[in-house]
Amino acid sequence: MGGSLTIEEISWLLNAAFFDDVAGCVPSAAEEKEPKFFAYRGFAKWRLGQFEGAIEDFSVALALLPNAPSTRFLRARCYEELERYSEAVADYEEVLKIAPHTADAYAHLGYCRERLGDAERALLNYLTALDINSGETLAISGVQALRTGSIH
Repeated sequence: MGGSLTIEEISWLLNAAFFDDVAGCVPSAAEEKEPKFFAYRGFAKWRLGQFEGAIEDFSVALALLPNAPSTRFLRARCYEELERYSEAVADYEEVLKIAPHTADAYAHLGYCRERLGDAERALLNYLTALDINSGETLAISGVQALRTGSIH
């Protein structure tokens, strides 16, 4: 977020502030360890680009509810944004154990593996994503890049 904020950025700032206010005014959500509270606050932080804070919230939510594929997927996306590809790979693999037909998880897993230098497995992940959803744009560009020998 540079100089002036967009309407969307303002909205997500308000959402993040709302969750912090709820935690302060109604501590039961945090004290009772409600996974949704931490997942939603993590989502607001993710939208704001506050990836470290989002990872913290997603991790609390996952400690309480480990089989939540969307929360794990978003934590993986945060790791990916921070170029912590090994951690992202681990989370994407867990997502796929829980929700095996998630095309975007395969596509992002391929992207991370490509970044880690594992082109063969990356290509397999991209192709699996395309088998599930032929319009998965990250997988399409990943396959094209690997077949032409370029990194996307």
